[in-house]
Amino acid sequence: MDFQDQPITTARSIPWKPVAIAAGGLLVAVLVVILAARLLRGDEATRSLLQEAEELATPALVADFAADHGSLEACELLESEQARDNCAWGVARSLSDASLCGALTDPAAAMRCADGIVEALAIANLDVSACEAIQDGEREARCIALLSEPVTSENCLERATEACDDIRLYEEAVATLDALLCREIVEEGRRESCEEAVEDRLDVLTEDDDEDGLTNEEEARYGTDPQSPDTDDDGYLDGAEIDAGYNPNGPGRL
Repeated sequence: MDFQDQPITTARSIPWKPVAIAAGGLLVAVLVVILAARLLRGDEATRSLLQEAEELATPALVADFAADHGSLEACELLESEQARDNCAWGVARSLSDASLCGALTDPAAAMRCADGIVEALAIANLDVSACEAIQDGEREARCIALLSEPVTSENCLERATEACDDIRLYEEAVATLDALLCREIVEEGRRESCEEAVEDRLDVLTEDDDEDGLTNEEEARYGTDPQSPDTDDDGYLDGAEIDAGYNPNGPGRL
């Protein structure tokens, strides 16, 4: 029998959802044991139980639990000050509540925590006035500068991630004058604005104020007078001269 005759076994996938639920339940149980043991600590058996439970509840697990449940109280179970601060920072960020950053013992870290949440909310809500609550001057200036600029395909990932596809369609539609692309835009207001922008752009491109056969945009390109149908006053319309290959601004060919 060669290698191709070997039986093929299909690997079984791990049921991650039940595993995650079980792990979460275990952590909750561990935390309950820790809290109960701390309240009842006194005899040797209780102290032993407390020690075993705290060994199971690693800082990473406690921090994840605290952030998922918005519980600053869970952070107090951690031994080191840095671990408690990191845990509290995670809770504040998960709840988007800058006031919770006050639970951090390091003032500098507390400020960075609060500033980060304020900036994130300002960007999410496209609210430049919210940047003024940022305590760090340089960060406040960056926030204001970012939100003062129009939202484009280049900065939408920072300011309006969910609208990036719509913004790219908008820009492409205006650049190519293809109003059909506007119909693919999801947000109704932006879709209508796109159609109007394409229409306005088409109007600009076809405007010919002096009716000489050259649009105003072409007049600017050739340097002719958009208010005079015969810029060089030679008896020929500017558009006719361009079509024949002659210079509309004077004698000679283009």
